Amino acid sequence: MSERPFSQDLNGYSQLIPSGDPINNNANGPTISRKVRSRATKAEMKAMTVEQRTERKKKQNRQNSRKCVQKKNKEITDFEAKNIQLKKDIKQVDMIYDRGRILLLEVYKDKIRPRFHSNPPYGNPYEFDARLSDETNAVSYQIKQRNAPELKELEDKYKSAEQKCNEVEEQTTSKTIVKGTLAGQKCRAKKTLTKAHHEYYSEYLQTCVDEKSAMINVLNKYICDFNSYYLGCEPLEELVVLNNNEPSSRLSHGRARPAAALRHFIS
Repeated sequence: MSERPFSQDLNGYSQLIPSGDPINNNANGPTISRKVRSRATKAEMKAMTVEQRTERKKKQNRQNSRKCVQKKNKEITDFEAKNIQLKKDIKQVDMIYDRGRILLLEVYKDKIRPRFHSNPPYGNPYEFDARLSDETNAVSYQIKQRNAPELKELEDKYKSAEQKCNEVEEQTTSKTIVKGTLAGQKCRAKKTLTKAHHEYYSEYLQTCVDEKSAMINVLNKYICDFNSYYLGCEPLEELVVLNNNEPSSRLSHGRARPAAALRHFIS
């Protein structure tokens, strides 16, 4: 999708330097050894019995499975925390938009329209209200269209994980599969399904935030016009009720934030 930064806070990464390689071109400097997975040599594998090789393979599979589950648990926890923040962001932008729209309509009705008598710039208050609805609905639709491909991709990913989970569940009655193997498959399938659900829901919530932020920008455009062209000669005062309720620094998670939200109105 265009305009992405998909808002995770990226942790700094470290790069492991193979043992023996110099740091900063200093051959005498300290080195950091990379953790190497123990791997049997060809001779060692050949010396093992069939049972030993089978047991070694099972042990490695168990370790890989455990690491996979740990990784998915971490990813699920991160998505859960992110979705909690996005829900807070949605409440915040909803509050800013709802209050701002009401105040903008009041300013137009009480301050702008009376100055122009029979020829106000945006018609009567009802016409101006309809104009705002058309413009905010238009930008909301644009955001939905922009985010639709990724949402569809994540939805398909979730449906695929759900189908896989159902297939594993249906194998419960199979007598040809070892119970331990089936339990591991069910665990991994459920983790994958849970992650896919959180990932889709996260993008859905982010789309809601983006939509309302774009709608706030429509209001801000009219605020700038009112202050610059129609009310510029009169003193302005800040709208105190919104001073402490602007979106947090995490709002929109790297995407374009709305301008200072609905700050200036004439009293």
